[in-house]
Amino acid sequence: MERIRPLDPPHKGLRHGLGQLSFMLGNTDFRDDNELARLRTLTDEVVTLLHDHARQEDEFIFAPAERFAPGSPAVDREQHDALHAAVEAIHARISALRPETSAGEVDEIIRAFRSFHVDYLVHMDHEESILEPILIAHQTDE
Repeated sequence: MERIRPLDPPHKGLRHGLGQLSFMLGNTDFRDDNELARLRTLTDEVVTLLHDHARQEDEFIFAPAERFAPGSPAVDREQHDALHAAVEAIHARISALRPETSAGEVDEIIRAFRSFHVDYLVHMDHEESILEPILIAHQTDE
């Protein structure tokens, strides 16, 4: 019987949200107030999901992993701190976008998000490769 993978559902959702945001950043007319408003709304939603997920991981993934394999979530906790700081900076920059924002500034925001997106995907892969197997080995699906 295949085991439940506790990180699979939330990580699928986060990959979807980050992909949508990446797509929107690449297709937004930054001179259009309505498109900027849609971009800001999606950014708010994705950032909220990222923060909620991090809090849930602290309780339901990191704490049990620490009990079963002391020290195992240390790298992921450090990554959460760095990723939180990066996404907060990007969120602030996207929130401040206006039609008169320079093309250079827009390019910098897009590059910053692209780098964050890559780092977050690598982070999720690490959690799924290292922490999730620890949980599966020490807990039942029930």
